[in-house]
Amino acid sequence: MSALYIKEQGAYLRKSGETVEVTKARQRLLTFPMANLDGVSIFGNVQISTQALAFLLENGVDVSIFSRNGTLVGQVLSDKSKNIFLRLAQYDAYQDMEIRLGIARSIIHGKIENQMRLVKHVRYGDGFSPGKYWSR
Repeated sequence: MSALYIKEQGAYLRKSGETVEVTKARQRLLTFPMANLDGVSIFGNVQISTQALAFLLENGVDVSIFSRNGTLVGQVLSDKSKNIFLRLAQYDAYQDMEIRLGIARSIIHGKIENQMRLVKHVRYGDGFSPGKYWSR
C-alpha cells in the first residue's frame, strides 16, 4: 500500500473511475489506482472534489490536510479501519512496561544521535568533536 502526497500548489484531486486523478490547469499530473492507496496527504492550496473525498473514505483511505509549510490542519478519517491488527498490537505493547521503556529509550537515543550529527555537521570545520563529549 502507498500514500499519496499532493504538494503542487493549485492542483485538484478528483475521482476518475476506480482511480483518483491529480490535475492542474486542466492538465493531468497523476492518475493513481484506488487499490494501491492507503492514505492521502494534501499540502497547501490543493482542492479535492466531494466525489473524490467520498470515494476515498468509502475505500477506507484517510485524508490529512496540512498547511503549505506542513502544519497539520485536520484529518478526514474513514470509518473503515485498515489497521485494526496494528492497533491491537499497539495496545498490547502499551500494556507491557518493558516494551514501553524500550521504545522510549530508542526514541531518545535516536534524537540524541540526530542532534549530535547536526552539531557535527554545523561545526565540522571548527575542529569540534562531539565524540569526546558524549559516549554511549
